[in-house]
Order: sequence, then C-alpha cells, then structure tokens
Amino acid sequence: MRFFSPKFENEYTLGKRICNGVTCQIRECRSIKEEKDYVVKIYPSDLDDINTIRYEHHLYVKNKLNSIPNILKLKECYFDKYYVYYVMEKYEGKDLFATIMDGLQYSEHDLATFFRQIFRSLRSLHSLNIVHRNISGKNLVFARDDRRVLLLKGLRYMLSTNEYSKFNIVVEHSLQYLSPEIISQDTNLLNITKSDIWACGVILYTLLFGTNLFPIEFPFDKYTQNIVKGEINWNVKSPLLDYSNKLAIDFCKSLLKLNPDERITAKDALFHPWLSIDNVDSHNKQLAPERFYAEVRNSIDELDTLEENTFIQYRHRLNDDVLSRSGGSALLNKLGSTLSLSSRSIKLQGQKPPARLTSRCLPFKIRKPALRMKRFGSKRQDTKPLIENQVVEK
Repeated sequence: MRFFSPKFENEYTLGKRICNGVTCQIRECRSIKEEKDYVVKIYPSDLDDINTIRYEHHLYVKNKLNSIPNILKLKECYFDKYYVYYVMEKYEGKDLFATIMDGLQYSEHDLATFFRQIFRSLRSLHSLNIVHRNISGKNLVFARDDRRVLLLKGLRYMLSTNEYSKFNIVVEHSLQYLSPEIISQDTNLLNITKSDIWACGVILYTLLFGTNLFPIEFPFDKYTQNIVKGEINWNVKSPLLDYSNKLAIDFCKSLLKLNPDERITAKDALFHPWLSIDNVDSHNKQLAPERFYAEVRNSIDELDTLEENTFIQYRHRLNDDVLSRSGGSALLNKLGSTLSLSSRSIKLQGQKPPARLTSRCLPFKIRKPALRMKRFGSKRQDTKPLIENQVVEK
C-alpha cells in the first residue's frame, strides 16, 4: 500500500458503478498490471471528514491490518486534487443480514462458525488497541457465494487508543448497536473495546432467538433507556438449541454484560466452550422450523427500520483535565442528544442539529470531473463525469 502514489488512472481502469454511498461512489475497477478486479470507493477530496479516511489508511498501513484474518483488505489509496480513491478487496457475497433476508437458513453450528471468524478479527484488532466502533450485521460480508468465509468490513470509524488525540474522529452510528456505556458517556480508554463486544452480542441475540434485544417501538427514546438499564429477557426459547447444553446462551450473556469491565474480551471469547475450536464441530447442525427464520427476518427488518430513522453521533475527544486526574484514562465524550436521535425529530422540535449532522445524499460540490477514464474492454475515453451531479434533498 502507498499513501502518495502514482495516479489512479495509470494503475486501474474503472468498471460499472455499484452504488452511491452516503459520502462516496462505489465502483468496480481492474488493476492494469494484475488484471484482477477490485472495488474502489471514490470520495470528493474536499469532504468534511476527509481526515477520517486518511486516519483509516494510516492505521491500515502502520498496523499491517491486511495480515489480520477475516478482515476486508485495503489494496491501495490514492489522493489527488479532486478525489480520494480507496481500492479494496472485492467480495462476491452479500452481507450477513441481506443473505438471511434472501433465505439463508443456519444452524447453531453455523452461528458458532461465523462468530469464531468475527472474534478472530476482533482479537487481532483489540490486541493492537484498535476499536472497530461500527460492528453491525451489514458490516459482516461473505467473501464468496458459498457463504463459508465471513469478512469484517466498515473499518472507516476504527480508532487507535494509542493515537486518540491525533485526529478528530466522528462516528455516525445507528442506535441498536450502541453499548450502555457509550450512551451514558461512561466509557474510558481502558474499556472502549468492549463496545465492539456488545455489538456482537446484539447480532448474536437476534440470530439465536429470532427476536431483538429490546422491543423496537416508537418513540425510539425508550429503546435507549432499555439499553442503559440492560434488562434483557433470557427466557426466550430458541429452536436452534439443545437445552441440555446452554453454552450458546452463556456465551451470549457474556457478550451483553451491562458492566463493560465484566464483559468478555475478544481473546477470551475464542476460548469460551461455545467458540473453542474443539467444540465448534460438536454443535447442533439441525435447522430450525421455517417459522423461526421468518421471525429472524422480521427482527432484521425492524433493525433496518430503526437504522433508517435513528442514528447517534459522538466524537472521541481528549480532555486534558480528566486525563491528569485519571492517570491516563480519558473520558470519551459524546455529541448529540439521546432524547432526540433522528434528524427528523430535531427538525420538528426546531432545534439546531448536532455538529455535522448528515443527510442521506452525496454532499458533493458541483465541479468539473477531474478524470476521463477507459471502461473495461473499451479503447474510447469515458465521456461521462466520474461522479455525476446529485440532487440534494431538502
């Protein structure tokens, strides 16, 4: 990987557009030298949080994150006057939740296999004092259509606790994966990695029991209160499990401890009897009745609805006074109100939105395209703008 490298158009040809993200355009590309396909995220160079992208690349290179198993790999990153090109490994499968919505049926054995791969990635990240901070069902993707290898992506918001003061990092996150200590502003640099563990517990609970951690109903503020209280219903029965063996439930409980100091670490999770390499193959491989998977899909649909309507934004900042008093344990402060979680509710109340509240559109300034590129199998230059003008919704 290189930071300041030759121009993107000299190394790659652009393919078809995959989709428009909130702040970028995602397209296929092909390495001219390797003749291998990749995916490139194209950001405008004047994006407000461009430092977040630089910081992600910095952590990838410095900590050699491409060597970590089950992480979506970064190929190269290019910066020029107009755009930032983020070239990533290409995966063929869909994300975990989308695959289940498309009809994937799984057993307890499958879940243990999936989560062992997830925690292998988190163990390596946390050992480097790096927090992912954006664990979700949509950031767990299958490398291929055979649905065996699961990759962790969405590393844009990761944070190194060794370098928390170097960059001004902002996180936009939907409510359902936030841990109690994040919401109550009781997180410190010693237990910040435990927020990743909680998010994994939220996903496992939904897939294990076919229902969400807490009821999702309007107003969504009640969901926030339920997270902080941590009153989880463990009396739900799962048709996936043989109740003579409660290892799966015990493991899920260890992920969802209200006190982050009591929550299991990613390293210890791999040695839990439910995830240990010696026991994974012995888990129940029988599928549940179809009705159970319909309930899972309904729960995922509820999570998607919650994500579309709410997100919470917080910023990690170093408070020198707190640092001097705590002997190195800096509080991680949060921006945004837990009482008004959606941009819509803020507008209705006539309040000024939190700093850098973003709408779901591409905030690109209209300008002339920087590049004209050749498409796959074509000798003619592409005459269309790299990123076409977007209609910004008000």
